[in-house]
Amino acid sequence: MKLARAAFLSMLVSSLQVSAVFAEEQKETKGYESYSLGEIYVTGDKTPVTQQTTITNTITEEDIKASNSRTVAEALSYSSGIRVTTGAKNEPNISIRGFFDQSKILVLIDGVPYYETSAGRLDLNQFTTDNIAKIEITKGAASVLYGANAEGGVINIITKQASGKPFYSLNVEGGDVDYFKTGFSHGMKKGIFSYWLNYSHSQANGWSMSDNYEPKLGSIVSKPGGTTKAILENGGTRNQSDYKTDSIWAKFGLDPSPNSEYFINFHYIDKEKGNPPSTNLINIFPSKPAFSQFYRFSDYNDWGIDLSGRQKVTEKISFNGKLFYHNHTDTMDSYSDQSFSKIIASSTYDDYMVGGSLITHFQPVEWDTMRFAINYRGDSHKQRPDSYLPFDDYFSLTGSVGLENEFNPTKDLSIVIGASYDWFKVTEAKQVKTDQKGNFSGINALDGGAVKDSFNPMIGAVYTFPDSTKLFHQ
Repeated sequence: MKLARAAFLSMLVSSLQVSAVFAEEQKETKGYESYSLGEIYVTGDKTPVTQQTTITNTITEEDIKASNSRTVAEALSYSSGIRVTTGAKNEPNISIRGFFDQSKILVLIDGVPYYETSAGRLDLNQFTTDNIAKIEITKGAASVLYGANAEGGVINIITKQASGKPFYSLNVEGGDVDYFKTGFSHGMKKGIFSYWLNYSHSQANGWSMSDNYEPKLGSIVSKPGGTTKAILENGGTRNQSDYKTDSIWAKFGLDPSPNSEYFINFHYIDKEKGNPPSTNLINIFPSKPAFSQFYRFSDYNDWGIDLSGRQKVTEKISFNGKLFYHNHTDTMDSYSDQSFSKIIASSTYDDYMVGGSLITHFQPVEWDTMRFAINYRGDSHKQRPDSYLPFDDYFSLTGSVGLENEFNPTKDLSIVIGASYDWFKVTEAKQVKTDQKGNFSGINALDGGAVKDSFNPMIGAVYTFPDSTKLFHQ
C-alpha cells in the first residue's frame, strides 16, 4: 500500500509541477530575478577583491532543482565544505569545514541577519526553496563590511523579485512518510512599482529509520522518582519527527530612477514540529517548574519586516541601507511519558531583534574604491520554564564599524586593505527566582559584564595573468 501511494504521489509531482510565465518572450526569461538589494556589495562591472580573495560558492536555483532540495538546509548539504546534521530541537546544524558551527556563521536572508537570539542560530528547515533565487556561501574570513559573528563564514540566502511581465508559479509535491508540499508565487513589475508574493505549505510525518534498526530497551529516569525500562523507538517512521510549516513572503518595491531603488519585505512563518526522543535515556523532572525530554514544539514562529534602499548620490558616491525588525516565539511542551498525551509544562521563548546597516561606496578615482560600513542591532531574549512564571529578560547590543580600501596599482594587480571594530554589550539581565517548591519568589538583576570588543584587520591581493589565471591571497 505504501509503495502504491508513493508511486501515485511521484506521478502527482510530475503532473502538477506547473510554472506559467506570461511574457512575450517566455523562453528567454524566467519571469523573476535575484533580489538586487539582497547583495552586500554594489559590484558594478567588476567583482570586489574581497570576494575574489575568499572561497565563495553559489548554489543556483538550477542546482536546487537538480538536487530536489526542499529546504535551505537540504540545499546547503550538497555544497562542498558544508556539513549538515540534525540535532536538538529536530533542526539542522550547519558547519563550515567542520570547524565552525552555526553560531559562528553569519546567516543572512537578503543581506539581513536571521537567528534565534538565545542560541545564535535558526532552523533553516523553516525556509523552503520555492522563494530562493540563489545562496552565496563565503568560507573563512569574510569582508569587514558584514559586521560581527562571521568568524566561520557567511551564508547569504537571496530571494526572488519580479522582473517585468506577470509571473505565476504553482508547485505541488508528494512523497514518502506522507510528505506533502504546495507553493504559489506571483510577481509583477509595472513602471516604477513591483511586487512579489509567495505562499508555501509543507508537512510530513517525519523521516524513516534504517530497515536494520532493532528496537531495544531504554531507561526513563524520573527525578525524584525511579527508573523504568521501556522501548523508546520501534523503528519505521522516527517517533516525533513530524512537522508542519506555513510561510508567507511579500516584497514591494519602488524604483524611481536608475540611481535608486527601495523595497519593503515581510515574512511570516508558522511551524509545528516534534522532537525525536533519545532511544537510550530520557530524563523527567516532574516537580515545578517541570521539564521532560519527551517534548515537542506546538509553536515555532517567526515574522519580520525589512526596509532596504540604494541611492546613488553622484557618480562617485552611493549608499546601501537596511532597517529590520524580526520576532521569534516558540512553545516547548513537556510530556509525562512516551505516549505524549499529558503536558506537564510549557516553556516559552519570546525574542526579537531590531537594527540596521549602512554601507557607503566612494570611488574618488577609477582605480581606487573605498567602502565604509556600520552595523548595529539590539537583541532581546525572554524565556520562562513554565507558563505560571514570569519571563527571564535579557537585552544586548552588537555593533560594528568597518572600512575597506580597494585599489588597482596596475591593470593586473588589485589590493584591498581593511579593518573593523566590533563590540558586544549585555545591557539588561533579569532572572526569575523560585523557592524550593518551584513557586515564584522574586527577580534578580544581574550584572551584564564589561563590553566585549575586538579589532579585525584584513589585507588581500589578486594578480591576474595574461591567460586569465588568478593568484590571490588574504
